[in-house]
Amino acid sequence: MALTRIWRPSPNYSSGPHQGRLVVVHTSEGATTEASLSNYLAQSSSQVSYQVCFDNQGSPGSITECVKPDKKAWAAMSANSWGVHGACCTPSGASSGWSRTSWQNQDTMLRKCGAWIGEECARFGVPIVKINADEIRAGRSGVCGHGDCSGAGAGGSHTDPGPNFPWDVALTYAGGVPGAPAPTPPPATGSAPPFPGTMLINLTRGHGTAQWQAQMATRGWTIAVDDVYGSQSEAVCRSFQLEKGLTHDGVVGPETWAAAWTLPVT
Repeated sequence: MALTRIWRPSPNYSSGPHQGRLVVVHTSEGATTEASLSNYLAQSSSQVSYQVCFDNQGSPGSITECVKPDKKAWAAMSANSWGVHGACCTPSGASSGWSRTSWQNQDTMLRKCGAWIGEECARFGVPIVKINADEIRAGRSGVCGHGDCSGAGAGGSHTDPGPNFPWDVALTYAGGVPGAPAPTPPPATGSAPPFPGTMLINLTRGHGTAQWQAQMATRGWTIAVDDVYGSQSEAVCRSFQLEKGLTHDGVVGPETWAAAWTLPVT
């Protein structure tokens, strides 16, 4: 059954699509109800937002939505553009102080969180698996915490939802398999097709764009195969170049083109 989403809008968001590769869980560290957190997010002066928030009250089939899923919430600095963000309504100190048992006592909240994870993973084609900072840096898609985004270089030093958050419970409620590994991409083929002769940069259309996008998708990166070299393609390119020790400029030239087919998947 689909979640009921109570609309309490926040003005704090950026238009334009995000990458849609991560579903990120946060803790509010103060506001303990959806009403109080959404009231705070409704203030432009707060300069923060999440797509949704969930407390431990009411029906587990109802959550509060503050930013639409296709917009970029202001939740995690650079990771705002990596995916969608939801906040558990917790008191201050929950991420560092709550034990696993404390979290499990918030079963309604965990059910709401899990149902939201399941819906967003279905919406964006994200696997229902927990990934860490290293996997985020490598361009993998999955479910993670704010702390994982910070560890992957998004900015800040956040650690929420903390070391004792019961990911296995939340992912079970999401419809996933606890502890399942992220899908392993197929290996590189060992030979690359000829470089098309045009650098892929700045909204290039055609000239091998779709071919390169399809190859990166085959390697396990989350990327649209739309034959337009836009912001998502550039972000994947930069991450791939950084991973492989290539010139880190976000441009698909001959070296980066060949590497997409010849370097091993890691």
